[in-house]
Amino acid sequence: MALASALSNIANDNSPKAGRNPRVRFSQIVSLSGGENEGAAAQTDLAYEEHAFFGFARGEEFSCPASWLGQLIERAGRKATMRGLRGRPIAVCAPSAALAHPDAPMAAEAGAARANLCPQEFRLEFADCALVDEEYSALDNLYGFYHRGFRIGIDARTSWASPFDTDARMLIEAVRLDARMVDEVRFDEDRLDAALGAGVMLYAENMQWRDAEKMLSMGITHALDPRPDC
Repeated sequence: MALASALSNIANDNSPKAGRNPRVRFSQIVSLSGGENEGAAAQTDLAYEEHAFFGFARGEEFSCPASWLGQLIERAGRKATMRGLRGRPIAVCAPSAALAHPDAPMAAEAGAARANLCPQEFRLEFADCALVDEEYSALDNLYGFYHRGFRIGIDARTSWASPFDTDARMLIEAVRLDARMVDEVRFDEDRLDAALGAGVMLYAENMQWRDAEKMLSMGITHALDPRPDC
């Protein structure tokens, strides 16, 4: 019954109840070399992993990571359209549990359709730790979204240890980093060189414009709303 309810929510063309959804705001992805806007990142105030799945507050639409992802994509797409945001792609941090859920690619595609947008207009970013946990099936799971038209990214704000071989580099479009962590994480130079050689975009959040030269020297070419110098 739970699966049937989740699939019913996936197919439902009605907007989800606003009071039971995470709020979405947007940050612009800008080029550090030229300052141009090259997409947006949808930021939410509540992650799937932070939601309570018990008691009176539980909602069926949130009990399934596939349904959550589909509704998040729909909500981000609708708000981007309402606000006139034309930069693409829209980066969405996908819940780790959705990576291995068999219905998640279908739910994601349905969410984009309800927002009257194409899957190609979204980049789904999965946490590096989720890819590590799903070591042997991670790429197959990512291909499920890729084959439906979605762009793929890695959320490496706290770690970047997932497989990054030739197949992964052909699939992954971007890697999101935290400017405050790049020195602590100490990324392998070969990994950074491989990303640059494959055309994978490295972009950082929580950075100031004064650090642009340093970031560019590391191959980090874009940033989320870099703060002006004080």
